Amino acid sequence: MTLGATLRHARITRGLTREAVARATRIPVRMIAAIENEQWEALPGGIYARGYVRAYSQEVGIDPEEHVARYSAEHAPSPPRAVPVETDESQARRWIVRWPDWHISRAAWPALAAVVLALLLAGLFPLGRKQAEQAVATTGGPDATPESSLGREISAPVGAVASPAVKDPASSDPPRTPPAVAGPLVMDVEVTRLCWLAVTVDGSRRIYRLVRPGERERQEGREFAIRAGDAGAVRVSFDGDVARPLGASGRVVTLRLTRANYRSALDPGSTEVGR
Repeated sequence: MTLGATLRHARITRGLTREAVARATRIPVRMIAAIENEQWEALPGGIYARGYVRAYSQEVGIDPEEHVARYSAEHAPSPPRAVPVETDESQARRWIVRWPDWHISRAAWPALAAVVLALLLAGLFPLGRKQAEQAVATTGGPDATPESSLGREISAPVGAVASPAVKDPASSDPPRTPPAVAGPLVMDVEVTRLCWLAVTVDGSRRIYRLVRPGERERQEGREFAIRAGDAGAVRVSFDGDVARPLGASGRVVTLRLTRANYRSALDPGSTEVGR
């Protein structure tokens, strides 16, 4: 049964007319009809709509807080989700490469291969000339005799063997250890009075119902979305760290918490904070 039908049934059961409820609650008759017909867009919205539902429920003898929480959970608008905006700096770093659409016939391949080979040879010859100049400078010039160059090579003591350079282990960089992956959070939720509660963990809905006082729910994950019909009735803790109250009593709130930002919601007076 919908919320409007529930209120209408309670009114009829008590033998009240719409006009009688309107006089007692000072709610216009057209608003009474809109509530019973589920025409929520006709109501002012916000705190006024919740006040109408609370006054109507109290007048027809049903729990006002339970039905206000039900209205908030079912019909209160959700806050807009944040959309990441790409900055000018990130746009400037993006490169778009478009390769030319070349169509080369089979007859042109030999000519293309000859051009590539010529370019390779042109690049290799200067390199060989530079290495030859360095060798002449090392051996003492073009007029140096083979004996003089050989004398330089055997100037080391007999039996000495040149060993390759060994890198000092102390000077080598220590191996880098990969960063540890943060584990999931453990969230405990309990309520102090009847409250509508919706909890989504890692994109999966876990709680979506009225939670009664004394009930305790434990969820584990990396990202939590919490929507409470009465923020002042909900108590939350993460890994044993107690969080601040979600909001004022009777207020509908929606929070999104992860390991990266959950500490901003912790209570500074908790003895567990700062671990």
